[in-house]
Amino acid sequence: MSDLTLRQQVAKLIDTSAWRLDDKEWVKNRKAKWRELSKVIKQDKKMSAKDVNSYKNYYLTGQLDGAESDRNYKEFNPIICMMFHADQTEKGLTKVFEDCAFFRSELSFSRYIEFFKRMSPTMSLGLNEQGYLDGNEAIYCKLLYGETEEQFSKLRESRNDLIFPAFCSASNSILLDQKYYIHSYYKYLLDFSFYCSNIVDYSWGRVSEEVDQFLQLIAYYEQLDPFKEVDEERYQAAWSLVNQVREKLQRENLPDELKTRWQYAQTPEGKAQEYEYYQERYPLLKQLTKSESV
Repeated sequence: MSDLTLRQQVAKLIDTSAWRLDDKEWVKNRKAKWRELSKVIKQDKKMSAKDVNSYKNYYLTGQLDGAESDRNYKEFNPIICMMFHADQTEKGLTKVFEDCAFFRSELSFSRYIEFFKRMSPTMSLGLNEQGYLDGNEAIYCKLLYGETEEQFSKLRESRNDLIFPAFCSASNSILLDQKYYIHSYYKYLLDFSFYCSNIVDYSWGRVSEEVDQFLQLIAYYEQLDPFKEVDEERYQAAWSLVNQVREKLQRENLPDELKTRWQYAQTPEGKAQEYEYYQERYPLLKQLTKSESV
């Protein structure tokens, strides 16, 4: 089946009622948002200019005719249809995904996930604080990764030994950096990341430091609390993450290596441990090690 045929099928399935084309003010605002969104996507090189432009008509009118799939994908990409759809509610995005995700193989989901991760910024986009996915990363994670261990086990990603370290590294930024993208998808992959924590290779690169710094931060976050009375949204998000992680770290089936590292993080020696890369990046962390060495 050709790629064009797939687009023709999708075009018939997409509910275009969310496009309020009879509302002049809505159309005007939609065009203004497209100018902003398409500009930052091109500047950030998340998609090629050709691919972005090919979806302009779909974004503005709901008509998919003429649109091309992203050049890095051989099959139709439902994530593009979701991110450019006029209905950004969970119900609306779920319907688009279910209608458009023709390929549900392990390889297909791996490609969908790859594109989704590419479209999520790491740093704040300034005025466009909702990112490229309208701040709906939680919904995409639910649809792409699932919510149960059975669903996790079917994903190619679940065999990636860098998933948990990447989660730890991103979480360090979420908990310390006020400029980090507040809707980072890593916040919504806590369960999946811990599911992958039993295959971590701690000898690879900076993995050991990423995980150990994260555990130290989780153990003593009260002593830093950088967003308290500064940024309420980030404060609430940070503590939600900390509390969820602490609960995970108490489970009986925690991998032995991770359990050992977590126990060490809670000792005076673990608190005093200096992780140079992160202390240079976030000088605030020196408060922990200095307070322990005094």
